[in-house]
Amino acid sequence: MESAIREMQQKLTDGYCVGFLYANEGTRFILEKSDEFHLLNYNWIVIRKENGIVIIINLEFISEIRIIRMSYK
Repeated sequence: MESAIREMQQKLTDGYCVGFLYANEGTRFILEKSDEFHLLNYNWIVIRKENGIVIIINLEFISEIRIIRMSYK
């Protein structure tokens, strides 16, 4: 999982990010090219943004991980 997300992040171009989307809600999280991340285990991912914000996501509730436009968020 980590290698797939890292590969998606490395392929990002300007204006795009990796989106973590819930199936039944509009809430979503993004991973930008400049962000750092690591998996705590197979269920949890930690994203550290450039501005110091830390996001912890439970992957059990995420239905889709894909590259999206920044304007989509």
